[in-house]
Amino acid sequence: LRNWRVWWHLGMADVRNKFAKSVVGPTWILLNLAMWVGGIGVIYGTLFNQPLEKFLPF
Repeated sequence: LRNWRVWWHLGMADVRNKFAKSVVGPTWILLNLAMWVGGIGVIYGTLFNQPLEKFLPF
């Protein structure tokens, strides 16, 4: 945790290398993660009978 900048740069370099020839590479990772978190939040909120506006932020 002390060297968070090192981890950040290593992660960004990995993303750039994986999606070097893609136009939507880094954006696709963000959208994919957002859809996954949103989907899981809706499913668990429904299973636990929780209102989404209270459950989803956590």
